[in-house]
Amino acid sequence: MVFSHTRTVTDLKAWGGDVFARCSRCDTRERVDLNAVIEKMGPLYSFWNKHPPCPVEGCDDRLFFLAIRDGDNVWPLHMRDGEPGQVAFLDAAWRSDRLNGELGGRLALQVMVGIIRTLNRYGMFTAPERDAIIRDAVATLPTDCREDAAWLLDHYWTVGQERPGWG
Repeated sequence: MVFSHTRTVTDLKAWGGDVFARCSRCDTRERVDLNAVIEKMGPLYSFWNKHPPCPVEGCDDRLFFLAIRDGDNVWPLHMRDGEPGQVAFLDAAWRSDRLNGELGGRLALQVMVGIIRTLNRYGMFTAPERDAIIRDAVATLPTDCREDAAWLLDHYWTVGQERPGWG
């Protein structure tokens, strides 16, 4: 279950808790600077199911995140056995927020152009052709937006959901 005070970095900051990155192998535990995360990743970034590599030299495990406030319960921000779709809406909201406005519209237009060209040429398209359309459309965006754009396009194409924030 994703509690409302743990959904985004902004929610965690408003809750007044601390977030720690922890490695279960080498027992590294570092406090996360929420302001720095907001500045770098944006206010809708979520720690849920994020597992970056451990920064300790020689340790090849991955970190997980914990939220705690003044001795309250510790809230692990991952779902070991959870369905990946349970927190996909958090990533979708964050990534679409990063691609709002002109970039989102430009990306959608590039995808539509690619789809029309492919359909006109073959009458239908295969998964590799779909991937090529996404790759070509994403290549038109600034480098720092490409990963988010590719993830969103793949997510909405395979899940068939509407694109939040894109109008």
